Amino acid sequence: MRRYGAPIIALCILSLLSTLFFITQPAMAQRLPGSFTPSQCPDGVLVEGLWIECGYLTVAESRRPFNGKTIALAVAIIRSPNPAPDPVVFLTGGPGEAALSLAPLIAQSVAPVIAQRDLILVDQRGTGFSQPSLDCITFPNMTAAGFMLGVTQESERPALLRLVTDALIECGLEYEREGVDLSAYNSVENAADLEDLRIALGYETWNLFGASYGTRLALTAMQYRPETIRSAVLDSTYPLQANFHIDTFLSFNRSLTRLFDACAADPDCNAAYPNLDVSYDAMVTQLNAAPPAIPIINLETGEEIDYIPITGNDVVSLIFEFFYSTQAIPVIPFLIAETAAGNYEPLSLLVSSLLASGGGAGGINIGMQFAVQCNEDATFAEPIDFIAARDANRRTSTLAFNVLFNEAILDICDAWGLTNNYPAENQPVRSDVPSLIITGEFDPVTPTQNAALTAKTLGRNYVIAYPHGGHSPSVSSPCLAQATAAFFNDPYQEPDTSCIAQEAPLPFLVP
Repeated sequence: MRRYGAPIIALCILSLLSTLFFITQPAMAQRLPGSFTPSQCPDGVLVEGLWIECGYLTVAESRRPFNGKTIALAVAIIRSPNPAPDPVVFLTGGPGEAALSLAPLIAQSVAPVIAQRDLILVDQRGTGFSQPSLDCITFPNMTAAGFMLGVTQESERPALLRLVTDALIECGLEYEREGVDLSAYNSVENAADLEDLRIALGYETWNLFGASYGTRLALTAMQYRPETIRSAVLDSTYPLQANFHIDTFLSFNRSLTRLFDACAADPDCNAAYPNLDVSYDAMVTQLNAAPPAIPIINLETGEEIDYIPITGNDVVSLIFEFFYSTQAIPVIPFLIAETAAGNYEPLSLLVSSLLASGGGAGGINIGMQFAVQCNEDATFAEPIDFIAARDANRRTSTLAFNVLFNEAILDICDAWGLTNNYPAENQPVRSDVPSLIITGEFDPVTPTQNAALTAKTLGRNYVIAYPHGGHSPSVSSPCLAQATAAFFNDPYQEPDTSCIAQEAPLPFLVP
């Protein structure tokens, strides 16, 4: 599901960290499933002023049935100065997003939680410092998976998409030749890993804090071992009955419509950018017909170092990225209006920043991401479902140039021999575990509709909708951090969120 809740540049930096190893395969082979071994924390995990302990958990690669192989999961425990007996486990998104490399960001985001509880981070199987690490990073054409900047002819895009698809197919086949059982990289095994970790660390119960795909993992754990889970915070929910691959066309379209409506309802925004929806459509058409060559700038020196043609479809992809970040959303009307008017300086700065940070392809272990999606979501759809979704949402149909939102993903699943054999993976989770559901009003991938779907079958829940929020809004909201800490203290009491009025919505950027 790509990267959920982290800024583009930060994630690109994290992609470099994910290539480091602190657990080796020989060490794993000597451990029994369920055993936890303390270890030195890897570089980048320690946070000044916090006591962090690290180690790795050895688990069975496959439990259905046990294939005799074990894998190792990297774990970090951020100790609270005054911990309650039940810690919080933070579950990152993606799927495929590392957790330990995000320790400084997570610790800052949930500081009120750490003040009262230990916080456990785990690099889920196939991610981060865990081994094996299914990152596909050594395979060519991976950077084109999300962006095809500089493509001036639409006829070139299908060929590039095919290159990415073929590279992913070869990546998975190489892992299989190395003995990796890709069918074992799914949410059910992930949830079983959590249970092994709980037992190994000696906790009777604990609390879950899931973001994006992490909410799907949390829901899976709530379904199978509810008695071990005291409460759950679900930020930007990805319910099992939703299909991310085809639903995102509509979700992104709704985000655009809500943005246009919000700008029209705001006197300052409407005065600066009247008829923003018309400007958006005109901009896309104009740039697709005649892509301008915009300068790429060295952001440290201000020197122009290259020129690159940018199409309307490229700008749509960039706006999609902006909707992830609550702080970036207020800039979108300005970007649309300036680009439509022929002022490409803001666009130039944005693209220069993106390219300087690695092209936007960071923080996610792509092999793990596609294994999970093939095992439990993508294969519930047919090629015609992808086609119908983009035909019904023409404003956002350019998402189809990303293999995640194209029927080509089914070719990858087929080549890897993966499909979904468990109908329950497409059914809503029913649970009475007390839950706090958080959603961002402008989230382009896990929309407010997902929060409503999730809440329908959770017996005890509270829903917080963050005004003009993007994806995983709790990451950047001190108010939501306080609310989650209060909820973990008393899961049967709706937390006070009156402080949101002082934070949101952020004002739109106007001249």
